[in-house]
Amino acid sequence: MYSASAPPAPRLADLSLAAIVLDRPAARKPWGGESFTGAIRVPLMTLGLWERFCAAGHVAGYEQRSAWGETGIADSIFNPHGHSWHVDRDRFDDDLRAAVQQRGVPVLPHASLDSIERDGDGWRIARDGGGGIAARYLVDATGRAGAIARRLGARPQLHDRLVALTARVPRNPAFDHAMVISTAADGWWYAAPVPQGHVLAYFTDSDLVPQ
Repeated sequence: MYSASAPPAPRLADLSLAAIVLDRPAARKPWGGESFTGAIRVPLMTLGLWERFCAAGHVAGYEQRSAWGETGIADSIFNPHGHSWHVDRDRFDDDLRAAVQQRGVPVLPHASLDSIERDGDGWRIARDGGGGIAARYLVDATGRAGAIARRLGARPQLHDRLVALTARVPRNPAFDHAMVISTAADGWWYAAPVPQGHVLAYFTDSDLVPQ
């Protein structure tokens, strides 16, 4: 399994399936943050991570304020999954890594993958000039990069070129627990609280981004 944080690995361990995580953490990035609906509680409870998640200092989101044709407020009290969460992405990834290690799953750091080849019904992976690792299945958990899929010849199909221009700004107490969405001529604005402040983003098509 190749991963940044390997969300499937704890579950595989719970099912008594042997897993190995090949981990090459990205250089620290100024993550704007991440927003989850209240439905995130179910998978985190399944993984035994819910209490750790609640204690991590993530920001609860109790309402969504929108100006999208009509102005309105959606209150989380009416959502069967409860309130949303605006999270510290680095902390969340670190907690997933810790869950993998606590279950005894080997986490092997590496600088490069020398080869990925089919070997009968499975795969053989060589890394950092060392010995090979045999696996029945590969899980590409590299997110949008799709590093393993691309290496094996897969190519993404692009249907649009949506981009986001983002910044992290000081917290605005008036919006401490609110996500805000507002339309604009060529896209839309989005703002949400995160532990380090507020994330402000403008979404538009890459062709419309000012030079």
